[in-house]
Amino acid sequence: MSKQFVTVTAGVGYGVIGADLHVFGDGSPLYLLENWRPPARVDSAALREQPSRMLNARHAVVDFTGREEERRQLLEWRDSTPKLSVRWLHGPGGQGKSRLAARLAEDSLAQGWKVVAALHGPGTVLPADRQEDLSLTGATGLLLVVDYADQWPLTHLTWLFSNALLHRPGVRTRVLLVARTLDAWPAVRATLATHLATTSAQALPALEGGGEREEMFRAARDSFARHYTLTDPEAVRVPWLGAPDLGLTLGVHMAALVAVDALATGVRPPRPTDLAALAAYLLDREHLHWARLHSEEAHRLSPAGRTFTTTPQAMHYAVFLAALTGSVDRGTGRALLQDPPVELDAERTLADHAHCYPPERPGSVLEPLYPDRLAEDFLALTISGHHVDYPARSWAAPATATLVHRPGEWADDRRLLPPREQAPPWTPRAVTFLASAAARWPHVGPNCLFPLLREDPFLALDAGNAALVALAGSADFGLLESLAKRLPAEQNADLDVGAAAVVKRVTDERLAVVDDPGLRAEFLTYLAQRLSYAGRTGEALEPIREALEIHRRPVAEGSRAELPRLAGTLDLLGVALEALGEPEQALACTAEAVEIYREAAEAAEPGHLPAFAVALHNAARLHLALGDPHRAFEHAEEALTLDIRLAGEHPDEYAASVAASLSMVATTLSALGRNEEALRLVEQAEQILTALAEADPATHLPELADVRNNRGVILSQLGRRTDAVTPVIEAVAAERRLAEANPDVHLPGLALALNNLGTRHAQLGEFAEALAAAEESVRIHTRLAAANPAAHRAGLAMSLHNLSSTQMILGMAQQDQERLRLGIDNEQRALEIQRELADANPARHGEDLAGQLMAFGLKLSQIGRHAEGLGPTEEAVMLFRALAMDDPHAHGGSLALALHTFAMVRAGAATDLERARAAFDAAFGIWRDLEEREPGTYLAHLASGLLGFAGTRATSGVTTEEALAAVEEAIQIYDQVLEAMPDDHMQAIVRWGAYHLLAELLAEAGHGEEAADLRARLAEEEARAAEP
Repeated sequence: MSKQFVTVTAGVGYGVIGADLHVFGDGSPLYLLENWRPPARVDSAALREQPSRMLNARHAVVDFTGREEERRQLLEWRDSTPKLSVRWLHGPGGQGKSRLAARLAEDSLAQGWKVVAALHGPGTVLPADRQEDLSLTGATGLLLVVDYADQWPLTHLTWLFSNALLHRPGVRTRVLLVARTLDAWPAVRATLATHLATTSAQALPALEGGGEREEMFRAARDSFARHYTLTDPEAVRVPWLGAPDLGLTLGVHMAALVAVDALATGVRPPRPTDLAALAAYLLDREHLHWARLHSEEAHRLSPAGRTFTTTPQAMHYAVFLAALTGSVDRGTGRALLQDPPVELDAERTLADHAHCYPPERPGSVLEPLYPDRLAEDFLALTISGHHVDYPARSWAAPATATLVHRPGEWADDRRLLPPREQAPPWTPRAVTFLASAAARWPHVGPNCLFPLLREDPFLALDAGNAALVALAGSADFGLLESLAKRLPAEQNADLDVGAAAVVKRVTDERLAVVDDPGLRAEFLTYLAQRLSYAGRTGEALEPIREALEIHRRPVAEGSRAELPRLAGTLDLLGVALEALGEPEQALACTAEAVEIYREAAEAAEPGHLPAFAVALHNAARLHLALGDPHRAFEHAEEALTLDIRLAGEHPDEYAASVAASLSMVATTLSALGRNEEALRLVEQAEQILTALAEADPATHLPELADVRNNRGVILSQLGRRTDAVTPVIEAVAAERRLAEANPDVHLPGLALALNNLGTRHAQLGEFAEALAAAEESVRIHTRLAAANPAAHRAGLAMSLHNLSSTQMILGMAQQDQERLRLGIDNEQRALEIQRELADANPARHGEDLAGQLMAFGLKLSQIGRHAEGLGPTEEAVMLFRALAMDDPHAHGGSLALALHTFAMVRAGAATDLERARAAFDAAFGIWRDLEEREPGTYLAHLASGLLGFAGTRATSGVTTEEALAAVEEAIQIYDQVLEAMPDDHMQAIVRWGAYHLLAELLAEAGHGEEAADLRARLAEEEARAAEP
């Protein structure tokens, strides 16, 4: 059954069937979804009165022509993979993006697709009591079209991508995002990785010269001529169309429209290569229409009979406002027309404006002029300072200032802090349109937009990424520098793309005139940080390295003052290299930073201790990633000591640092097998971060998610498997939320947490949940590894292994041969990846390769391919034995498991039985020794090993008496484990199996009566368990 969601705002209801509805806190929707509707037919007379209407893609006046290759690419994309797929279609304003998207929508409708349009909610008028049926019954697939996608805040797009409409099982789903530039696409693409969508971008290039432009001109001319009833359209000759501006589809259409209109009206058209003159011509026709309407009504003898009373001057003002605000509800429109600079009646002006520019949605007013590029030209020509023969208005700049004015007081006199009041809701549109106009009309910035932003720089930040990107290309250096100073220090998904564009332009101009090496290094470092925030880490390397060279020169000449700045840049480079999958190079940089900070600390320079602690923390993480837990522990412990010292002086400032260091020390202790100590520290870290995250989740939720994930792993390694699930579930929820907001940073964390969650569920026998988590982890890791193999192939191998394990368990339980085949295939893929990694870096990946070999050999044996499992398990024992010789405490448990697996596979193959028996004995000896040192940690391993040993008696030569003793010891251990953790479902299942094996062995040993009693008790308990 379809679900229906309805929101009611100010008495207006809007509902959808078959989709989610995401709303703001006041109940207004973030976006509207509506079925794609064919273009409405417009009367030819109305089109002739306002020729610009013929350029509106929604009227589809011009027959679609050209763009065959681009259309073919879109159809090929639509009909490709059955998965969710998203395409970013981009090109400058007027390039024909909306027309091409509309043609794809029409083609898709004709071929049985459900086509839906998404409209950004803020400022969009709710359709009165409209209910959209978005159910997909019988549809070939779903196509969602999102125009102006680069003007949506990334967080709003993230909500859209999570809508259930896009994730229907078995429905081929396509999302077409239409935008002017490619700037926002990397961040959007990364967000989509959480939904495992395939992604692609498609540029809409300029029209080729010659034939393509001429063909498009003829098609447009003939289409326009039909509405003018011209009998001989070819009377309008095809002009020379080689000018760069005529690479735009809109430019060619404007040239054709003006030529046809001029012929029909008997006037001389401007040159077709002068787009400014073409725009002025079309806008003159708008003015003529307003004047005619007013003049015709003014000649009525009775004023009461007049229906159009708005003067051309008043209409000019209303159209100007509409271009800045977009359509609004009637109450807002009425308020906007209060205190106008020209004489008008608000109600009559709204009604007359709607007559000239009919609203697309009932209930809305101030429908803007279309297409957008013509609206930008209209704004530019209305603002004083141009030299085109068109009437500029002195009220334009003041009216714009009033429109975006923010009431209330500022938080500080220098206006460096964000103001207390929200900007008007149309601010993003107004600033973006003016910034886009300023890129083509040089007077718009200094005469209108830039003074507003100097007065209130945060208007640009309120406008978001698209406005900042546009400003980066048009604003003067002083204004951009002012904006750069006000960017938030932390990452912000709705600003990072635009912030990077602004800082890049500012830095380039600074570097062109600044010679001072210290300042150049400072600018370069800040640019690198902003590029990294925007997901452009690869681009960040060059400025970091250039800054590094600058810092090294004075250091080489003996300057100690430069050392801390050198260390900070080295640490930043290390973090960037780590993110790009180069941990060895990253560690070299970070290690150098650590040594510099250490010298500063020994020289009693306390100002650098916080940075020293951060560098130590980073070094610990890198040592751990490279397989050196001892060095990792040393650095993590030193960082913790420093952070505790700093927190003693400034507890609020350094509490989060203490928690991070506690968690890192816990992680390194766990890697060394010291899990009881690790648990105590990670619990302290979680307690600190929980309090901090409650007060400031945006800052501290990432660290809290990481700590909870670590606690789950440590609890599991201590055998507390039921306790381990809850913190990992919480970590997954937090990581998912973080990944949706900033996927470039947090998607790997989500994949890791899902992988751990799958393992935790499997340990509790919750295999359906384990399978879902493991499959999602593999999908995300696959995508990450495709984009950055060096950074994510190891994670992919790990997630493939865990998915394989769950598939094997389910396959054997359900006797599902296909699932068993998938399990073996995934384990083999994981092994191939790990071997390649270990060949390239044995120190880093040797242990993982050994574990993968052991798992592959065991799984082959489990499906009867015993002989194929012999080689991998023997190689695993050899590798783990070498590791345990270097560090018995850290690797002893793994060696014991490898020996046990080696013995099990040989027993299954009924070969090499003496070595198998020796391996069993060696494994049990290691587990018993480890259990003495860490009571409770290895009991479950020992018990499982004893059961495996007993189960091989048919082929390994183990006697019934030996098997019986082993099972009895195993049951005692399981009783002990379950007494401590009575809700450990997995261990309870294994113990149940042990009792059945015990009954079988008792019968074999001649204790038939005892065996019968035990079986009867087991049957009674099973019957009770089955009762509802």
